[in-house]
Amino acid sequence: MSSAAAKSLFGFFAITPILVAPDKPTFSTSVPSDRSNAATVSNLVRAGKLDEALQHAQKIKDVSLKNEALSEIASAYRSAGQLNQAFQVAKSITQPQQPNDISLKDNVLSEIVKAYTQAGQLDQALQVAEIMGEVFKFTTLLDIAEKYRVAGQSVRAASIIERADAVYRTASKPDSTNLLASRLKLFILPRFIGQYLAVGRKQRADELSSELFEFVKTLPQQDYMTISILSSIAQVYEGAGQRDKAVEVLDYSLSAAKNIKETFVKAQALAQIANQYALLKQSARATEVLSQAIALAKPDKEVSSKNIVIITVARGYGVLGQYDKALEITKAVEPASLRDKVKQTLACSLKRLESL
Repeated sequence: MSSAAAKSLFGFFAITPILVAPDKPTFSTSVPSDRSNAATVSNLVRAGKLDEALQHAQKIKDVSLKNEALSEIASAYRSAGQLNQAFQVAKSITQPQQPNDISLKDNVLSEIVKAYTQAGQLDQALQVAEIMGEVFKFTTLLDIAEKYRVAGQSVRAASIIERADAVYRTASKPDSTNLLASRLKLFILPRFIGQYLAVGRKQRADELSSELFEFVKTLPQQDYMTISILSSIAQVYEGAGQRDKAVEVLDYSLSAAKNIKETFVKAQALAQIANQYALLKQSARATEVLSQAIALAKPDKEVSSKNIVIITVARGYGVLGQYDKALEITKAVEPASLRDKVKQTLACSLKRLESL
């Protein structure tokens, strides 16, 4: 599978945001001299006198105040483009790392990593990432791995993805029933799968797809997001030549989708599943599910929702080669300008297939 296909397959997981929790407020037991030095640090930073600010920060004895001062100085060095100095200051932040916490130090380090990657200094970015806490480390490593891949260093990228995978396994709790942890897994595993595919590690992508499929089946209920994930897993199996597994995943998806209560969500989920059946040459099943999807969409008075389902269904019929049916269905698309664009897209698809 090409890197472009991998990005298309799991592209909506390519960027996984992590909400950074601010440090909990602490009751300072600092002496007046500490508070005075902290204020001096802030004034010197604003004046651009960073080396002098660092000297005053080192005099602060209160750990919380000192860490905040060092963080401020490191950020200022980073903004000034002095990344090596920023890294050295950030390393001196003594805030203890908790296994599942995102600390002040991690926040500072993450900004330095971004600056290094933007400057194309990927080796330095990797060095910074390695001293992060586990929660931040594996996602940062994945970001860096993608930069190496884009730079044409796929072997290097693959080794970093494997490193991120190992960190994730250490940081995560496989038996966790925490809802947030479960949802995080739904974002993280697809991202690993997509990046492994992009560097040609199909076997590992296949293994993680199986893991993700088994995990999804443990969830109390399915929604459109999990149905989309299952459809992508089916594509991974299909790309690996494991058509039976792909069909198994789609059959499960179809069963789960029928329990979705929201009409539009259910219709779109069915349309997406039908498209995957069509790609697997399961024509009879695809046609059946496409009919179910369009039947649910027709009564919908919300034009935009109806359009989404109709276009997805039309694409499914196009994959099946039933272009007359696809064009017939697009007559319900509103407004006419959008309808014309959809028809043009279908016509282009037909020409491409005829040229094969």
